[in-house]
Amino acid sequence: MCKKKRGSHLALGILLGCSLFGLAGCWDRVEVNDLAISMAASIDSAPGGKIRYSKQIAIPGRMGGGTGGPPTSQGPPYTVLSAVGVDMKDAMQNIQKKLSRRLFLAHRRLFLIGEPLARKGIKDQIDEMSRNPQTRLRTNVVVTKGESLDYLKMGYPFERVPAEGLRKILYGEQSNFEMDIKELMVTLATPGSEAFVPIITLGPPATGAAKSFKADGLAVFRSGKMVGTLTAHQERGVLWLRNQINRATITIGVPGHKGKISMNLLRVQSDYGIKKINGHPAMYIRFVPEDDILENNTDLDLSNPKNIALVERIFSAKIQREIKESLDILQHRYHSDIVKFGDRVHHAYPQEWNTWVKHWDREFARMPVTVVVNAKVRRVGMTGPSLTRMEGEIEH
Repeated sequence: MCKKKRGSHLALGILLGCSLFGLAGCWDRVEVNDLAISMAASIDSAPGGKIRYSKQIAIPGRMGGGTGGPPTSQGPPYTVLSAVGVDMKDAMQNIQKKLSRRLFLAHRRLFLIGEPLARKGIKDQIDEMSRNPQTRLRTNVVVTKGESLDYLKMGYPFERVPAEGLRKILYGEQSNFEMDIKELMVTLATPGSEAFVPIITLGPPATGAAKSFKADGLAVFRSGKMVGTLTAHQERGVLWLRNQINRATITIGVPGHKGKISMNLLRVQSDYGIKKINGHPAMYIRFVPEDDILENNTDLDLSNPKNIALVERIFSAKIQREIKESLDILQHRYHSDIVKFGDRVHHAYPQEWNTWVKHWDREFARMPVTVVVNAKVRRVGMTGPSLTRMEGEIEH
């Protein structure tokens, strides 16, 4: 009996010992030196209905120290590879065939879409990203004027990797935009909602300098296809309507007075009211922006409450015009609700929404919207009149 117990214990010990060999080490490890780290990607149309997929890949050995600047004498700290495929995954595999390292997408911070492809539709490409476990959902999205591959090849003097400079221009600290892959997926999958994406273009070169990146308005989508654009001036109206405007410098002229007044937006209070008229939705919006005076080149003494009231009225009227201009284009030219009115109507009238959402593009196009702006000037600075004006030139 004792021999049997000792034998069973020995067998169990051997079995446990052998199992340890399967636990030792990392059998599926991938070293950093075996990865090709993608910093940005782009997609363009290719002949035959195919996709051109491109990657801006970091070269760690050339990164060096510091936080920015042009390429070193060794060359740029990145390379750009491109391949064509029947879809994104096929094109990505064709890029992989050109690499000695495994493509790694989790560090990708920017995704560019060429305008010609955007006008054909982007739903198929978004589908691939929604399924890929390496997709970074906070990757910012940009539409480029022309082929997006050209933008990956462009250098940028302030960042080691040009894509990071491009991203900061549109989505940096001074930006009001909030559009990434996650937001784009949710918007495209939500009935009644439409997407918008910032546009980047190559600005005209200065004397002796190369072309550089420049923000150039918004791409407006309907049913996953780009249907038009809004100018840089009109995009601010969209941000007001989406209640996303956090930073802005606005300059106005005062009729009857030479010069301009510039103001910095501090904060905005907003109020949205929705009611039903003759079986259809109608909306009332009130904005109360609060501002600081940054510059006053007019002859107005802004320490006088009468002049402040005049500036507030002109400022309110300008914002109201911006908002109405953008809304008119969205309602009557593009029939695209990129300002999330559908979400607000849905919450206010959930039962009626089931009927309205079936033809929301038409409901949105004919929905009456009343916009009221009551701007307030909170601070005028250390002096009321301009210091460049003589006493006889100042209107108190």
